[in-house]
Amino acid sequence: MKTISKSCAISDTPDKPGDFRESRDFEKYRDRCILCKRPAVTLHHILPRSKGRRSNSPDNLVPLCHHHHELIHQEGPANWRTRLEAARDKTAALFSS
Repeated sequence: MKTISKSCAISDTPDKPGDFRESRDFEKYRDRCILCKRPAVTLHHILPRSKGRRSNSPDNLVPLCHHHHELIHQEGPANWRTRLEAARDKTAALFSS
């Protein structure tokens, strides 16, 4: 899987990027960016792994397209946290009914 940033890839081991398409937790996203529905290329941590909390838990990860992933890292992930959490919660609500 091509990832934009190693810090945004999930993995079972620290040196091996994971592929969200293999995760059942992300079937609900249908391989689409949570913000625009383009094909997703990576999982993004809402709260950065450097913060040490929740790291790779499903509620901290959202799939993003190349465009949105680049944009978030250019503008600063903290500026996008609320929007990403809202999109994640909206998607979860759609599929929990």
